[in-house]
Amino acid sequence: MSLIKDIIYLDMEKDIFDTLKEPNLLLNNEYYFKYIFKKTEKIVCAVFYILSVLKNKEKDKELLRAVEARALGVLERAGKTLSVREEEAPRSARPLAEEFVMLESELRVLAAAGYLSTEHLDVLLAEIDAVLRTIRGFRTQQTARQTATRSVAQRTEKRARTTPRVLPKESTLPQSERRDQIIAVLKAQPGASIKDVTDTIKDYSDKTIQRDLNSMIEEGVVMREGEKRWSKYSLI
Repeated sequence: MSLIKDIIYLDMEKDIFDTLKEPNLLLNNEYYFKYIFKKTEKIVCAVFYILSVLKNKEKDKELLRAVEARALGVLERAGKTLSVREEEAPRSARPLAEEFVMLESELRVLAAAGYLSTEHLDVLLAEIDAVLRTIRGFRTQQTARQTATRSVAQRTEKRARTTPRVLPKESTLPQSERRDQIIAVLKAQPGASIKDVTDTIKDYSDKTIQRDLNSMIEEGVVMREGEKRWSKYSLI
């Protein structure tokens, strides 16, 4: 038994290690993991707790099994999204939202059949609505980020075609060029972190982008919320 456990845990550690090597997966997106996946898990646990209280009900067992299967489907769909790359998030998050809509409908049916109190139904629906709004916001944020990335790439490519030249060292690149790119990112993605900006604008170091952001804050162009690595930046 000990050997089997060791093999299982070894495989689990290998899978986790392999996954963590992929920094762009939704599993490694702290916001998605905390506010979408873990919230989904809590909702499913609440549904199963309610179903466990009703497990001895002889009437409408088929209905209870249908709700149970739907709740498991929601959790399974949420789990699958964790292995998706962030750039694919807008497309992959949609099926999860659809599963939640179906779960919401089946919970209403459960309440109509007298198995779920109005109070419990309202709590579950409020939590589901919160996750759905978070999913929509996350999809919009990721789409805007991709649009900003493409826009910056297109402008860079256009400049390269029209004025072919060898780029000077980073320290001599014009500050106005960096600021324009930073503003484009913050317009598309309010509340962006330093990593969000540098992932989109890859020509400059984190320190250079930080200096520009600090200057823009002093000039009243940008505002910062949070401290240190939790700082978020938006246009004023």
